[in-house]
Amino acid sequence: MGRRHKLDVIFEILSLAQEGVKRTRLVYLTNINFSMLRRYLNVLFRMGLIEDKGRMLVTTPRGVRFVEEYDEFTSKWNFYEEFDRSKQLREKTAVTI
Repeated sequence: MGRRHKLDVIFEILSLAQEGVKRTRLVYLTNINFSMLRRYLNVLFRMGLIEDKGRMLVTTPRGVRFVEEYDEFTSKWNFYEEFDRSKQLREKTAVTI
């Protein structure tokens, strides 16, 4: 597996924090270190996508909207890529008469 895009990591963090999650659990589940998590959280706090509720991190309504829209976009993108790959395969294997 290659490197993940930063938006994929952000999506993962916000998805996991929707019900509330501790930082240690996020590190474990996202497979990033505390230093990287701190950098991501600083950005997410500034953007208003996540908030600190004591020892728990919770996705804000704005963060939930990001998760929903990013998920919808990636679903459409994956469908397009699969369709395009299928189209290329059909063109490559087409028999001309």
